[in-house]
This record gives sequence, structure tokens and C-alpha cells, in this order.
Amino acid sequence: MKKVKIIMRHGDFLKVLQQKRVHNDLSAYLEIMFSVLTSLGYQVVPESYTAKDVAVLICIDCKPKVADFKIQQRILIQHECINIAPQMWTKSTADIFTKVITFNKLLLQQRGVDPKKLIFQLLPRSGTFDSKQFHSEKNKFCCLIASNKKITGQNEAYSLRERIVDSQISDLDVYGHDWDRKIFKYQPLRFFSRRVKIKYRRENWRGTPDNKFAVGSRYRFQLAIENTVGFEGYVTEKIFDCMKAGSIPIYLGPKNINDCVPSDTFININDFSHWRNALDYAKNMPDKDAKAIQENIKGFLTNLENTDFGLRLFSNVLESAL
Repeated sequence: MKKVKIIMRHGDFLKVLQQKRVHNDLSAYLEIMFSVLTSLGYQVVPESYTAKDVAVLICIDCKPKVADFKIQQRILIQHECINIAPQMWTKSTADIFTKVITFNKLLLQQRGVDPKKLIFQLLPRSGTFDSKQFHSEKNKFCCLIASNKKITGQNEAYSLRERIVDSQISDLDVYGHDWDRKIFKYQPLRFFSRRVKIKYRRENWRGTPDNKFAVGSRYRFQLAIENTVGFEGYVTEKIFDCMKAGSIPIYLGPKNINDCVPSDTFININDFSHWRNALDYAKNMPDKDAKAIQENIKGFLTNLENTDFGLRLFSNVLESAL
């Protein structure tokens, strides 16, 4: 039986797969990957496995260890954006691998990466949702569910999230880790503020939810802002989390978002001159229009498997890379 080793940027593949202590979409994605590999006759070995009989190495947002360079077939799967994992978007990194599964082929080609090794794939998502939560009464206006983090780099959007939260909009509720503390953007203050809690009071912070779908399902709208905006193809779970709760996303992400997500399923902040205008638009939306968008969302999620986000498509992409 051929052996394959999978290395993840965060966590051990086999342990994460067994414990399922991850977001539902990621759990489904890892299970699909495991299923495809085993159906093709591969044995997934532990990350610590160092024998010479490993046929394939799959790296998810990380580089191989020195000992793994002897593995002939090396596949990189890109999940993170350029601001969070900049080293994964360089030609020197791509040159290490025989195949690169990416959501932004254009950038890699512009950086001189051989287009023959590039395979396009949006970040796979599951369209399953809790019908009770989706259809629950939305008696509140809008919320933002995200952690308070900082990062530097062009087009980062952590700063925008903080500006929106600190605007203290009366009917915008905020949930997530660390909004009760001050986090600095630049080092070494960022390092210090991560380890020493500097209390910072935000009146609209409602704590950290145990279940983001249950909390989000009480709101007609949710703000969903990617960590990096304007980065082609970078569509994470954020817009889908809102949809699965039955909320209408007020979304900011890549400029080509309408190429992969129907424009009648969300409010695109890029269509407005300022994010406040997008919130005002949502606040004044007639009830019948909101219900029509929610029906569009339901249809999109139900058919998600047949889009570029589909898990079945990912299994085909992975098989072609092997």
C-alpha cells in the first residue's frame, strides 16, 4: 500500500481528524481528503513517520521539513491569504512542490510559477445547515462574530473590523475573543499586548459565543469581513457562517466575489462608498426584500455541492494532483 504524509500549518492531520475539534467545514474537508486517499489505495501515515517509503507528501499552508524533501511527489494546498502566510505565495516555495492547489493561480503565475503545476480550487465548503436555526425569528438587527486580532500588510482588514467595533453603533452587537482588551498592531507592542491583558471597555461587546450559529441566528444581518480584502479567490467560512445561521451577510472580501457567490445572496460593501452606507441600506431594507434574499441564500447553500466550493469537486482535484 502506498503511503502519504499530510502536514498542516496548525495541528496534526490524523489527530485533528480523529478529535474533530475543528470547524464543521474543515472537518468535512479533512474527511473528504482522507476518504479520497484511502479509496485510491493510500495509507495516511503520522506526521512523525520518517521511513523512506512515503510516496506522497501533502502540505497544507506549510513547507516540508528537511527530512521530507526526499519524497518525490510533493503537493501544496493553499488555504491562507498572503497577509497571514506570505511565505506560501513565493516562487521559491512553489518551486519546492510538484503540484500546487490554489485559489489564486494568477498571482502565482505573475510571480513566475510554472502554470503547469497549478490547479485551481476555491476553499471547499459544506452547504449543510441547521434548518431550525436558519428559520428562527430574527428579532435583532446586526452582529459581528470575529476575534480581535492584528496583522500588518497591504489590504489587511483587521483594522477595519476594529474601527467598526469602536464606532459603537448602537444596534451592532459584537462577539468574539479579546474585544475586552487592547491589542496593538505593530511589534513589539503587539507581542506584549498578546501576553499581558490591557483591559479595554467596549459597550457593544457581548462576550464569546459557545455556538456562533445559534447566536448569529437571532440577527437578520451579520457583518462578514475577510482577513484580507481584494485578494482574488480568498473566500473563507465567514460569509457561509452568516448564511447558515439564516442571516444576510454584509460582506467585504475579494473583488471577484460575484464570480463565485451569487450577488442576490448578500450585501456587498464594495458596492457602497463607505461601510456605514451598507449598514444603512440593510437597516432600511423592506421585510419582503430581506425574506427574498434569505430564500436565495437557502437555494445557494442547498446547491453548494455543485459549485466551485463543492467537496466533490475538491475530491476530483485532489485525485488529479495525485
